[in-house]
Amino acid sequence: MFTAGATASVSVAEGGTSVADYDLTDADSTDALKANGCTDSGTDAADFTPSKVDGDTCRIVFGSTTDYENPADDGTNNVYNVNLIGTDAGNNADTIALTITVTDANDNAPVFGDGATDSVNVAEGVTTVADYDLTDGDSTDPLPSSGGCTDSGDDAGDFTPSRVDGDTCRIAFTTAPNYESPADTGTNNVYNVNLIATDAGSNTDTIALTITVTDVAVAITGSQTANVAENAGSGTTVMTVATTGDTPTMFSINSGNTGTAFSISSAGVITTAASLDRETTASYTLTILSSDGTSAVSNTVAITVTDINDNSPVFGDGATNSESGAEGSTTVADYDLTDADSTDAVDTCTDSGDDAADFTPTKVDGDTCRIAFSSAPDYESPGDTGTNNVYNVNLIATDAGSNSDTIALTITVTDANDNAPVFGDGATASKSVAEGTTAVDDYDLTDADSTDAVNTCTDSGADAGDFTPTAVDGDTCRIAFAATPDYESAADADTNNVYVVNLIATDAGSNADTIALTITVTDLNDNSPVFADGATDTVSVNEGGTTVGDYNLADADSTDPLPSSGGCTDSGADAADFTPSRVDGDTCRIAFSAATDFENPVDDGPTTST
Repeated sequence: MFTAGATASVSVAEGGTSVADYDLTDADSTDALKANGCTDSGTDAADFTPSKVDGDTCRIVFGSTTDYENPADDGTNNVYNVNLIGTDAGNNADTIALTITVTDANDNAPVFGDGATDSVNVAEGVTTVADYDLTDGDSTDPLPSSGGCTDSGDDAGDFTPSRVDGDTCRIAFTTAPNYESPADTGTNNVYNVNLIATDAGSNTDTIALTITVTDVAVAITGSQTANVAENAGSGTTVMTVATTGDTPTMFSINSGNTGTAFSISSAGVITTAASLDRETTASYTLTILSSDGTSAVSNTVAITVTDINDNSPVFGDGATNSESGAEGSTTVADYDLTDADSTDAVDTCTDSGDDAADFTPTKVDGDTCRIAFSSAPDYESPGDTGTNNVYNVNLIATDAGSNSDTIALTITVTDANDNAPVFGDGATASKSVAEGTTAVDDYDLTDADSTDAVNTCTDSGADAGDFTPTAVDGDTCRIAFAATPDYESAADADTNNVYVVNLIATDAGSNADTIALTITVTDLNDNSPVFADGATDTVSVNEGGTTVGDYNLADADSTDPLPSSGGCTDSGADAADFTPSRVDGDTCRIAFSAATDFENPVDDGPTTST
């Protein structure tokens, strides 16, 4: 019985035949193996040679040296399956199923894809030559993780080989070659160098390179630009014109040099030759001519003059401006500015002048200053120095370069209808009016504003429906009964002849004042007394006396039906026979002036009767 069990797995590196030895045990006292007692079977058995090492050990080896790059197993995947069989003298057998994996060994040299030789032409002035790719039969990279690229040969000292990645070597000049000064061994601009690639297993491949340096005529590099500040002094270096190819021996500026602003040296250094002003000329396109003594070339360079904040901002409204604004608002105006510089016209906004303390200047944006009252002005209480509602203030805009401009402002505050009218009689008033007339009273008002105190007159309150308010003029409201009041038929809410009404004066600005009126209707003696006995009466009296009768009266008025004296008179055919008299405030008495005598009647008619 195999001590390793029924199965086992083994990995072996390519390039050898050895696999492993496997021990057995046997419960019998005899050896576990007979002569030739180690055999094999299975898919890949033909690739192996089993053998007996001793009485209890079987050995399995490859029949020939393994090659990872050329697998011989049935699956051609370097995984071999074979059964090792141990048999004893009694022909009793045990089998162990083996899985044997052949692993890759770095035993193949890298190979340059371009072959054993290559020729390259390289223009003078650059170090780059070429990259060379490699392949390797092994599963590992053709090059180790670092290094792996070296060189040799006559001109190896002129080059620097380097690893680009796991399968690429680069060859480059250590310094840019100069066609006019060749550094190769033959001094003919043909350089010979061997580029050598070595993998991690020290396997190598070499490519012999012939590198020819070609001549390059002088050329001015295109799209060159530079910046120079507008305040740069004469002689300031702006740029050095870059060239390729042969070294130029001469430079000149052929065109574009407006005002002879620039000069150029024989080395191609451009400097300022005159004062610059970005606001006049913001950029220059110079045509540069260069020659190496054999040929001449030209190209353009662009020079931008950069801005310096050397111009003052300018108010668009000029040096002065006048504004008018109604009282009660802090807003005055915004003032825009321009600036010849590319920077913002406004950095800060300040003010000065007689009335500067009354204002708050602010920056709205990069080209706008705002001036506003610090607190809302009151036309009735002017805060300006002249106390005439005409404010003088200077608005000052300063840019980031401390350049400034000033606009002198005259700001006139106009009156706004912002004050309520005020009744001259105060908040309340009482009035007594005799019945029988609609007139009550006129009420004057004042208004702190310059406008009229009165636009409309209205009323409110419990008895407002009994009145008609009207505007008499710009400062007077009139209240009158809508209908003639009658003391005896009170129309007020309490029916006590005391009318309560609010008279409201409103100006054109909708500001209002109210006076609460108490209007008392007084009684007039405008109603006749009325005899309680009616319009007629008949009385019989005995002769010999003067008494006739007393007649009571009523009166709708609050006064007595009769005055304090008199008030009782008579008339008629027999009036001369009687004496009327006042008994009291509501009684008249009638009596004969002399004692009656039935036998001697004095009445006007034929019978004795009254």
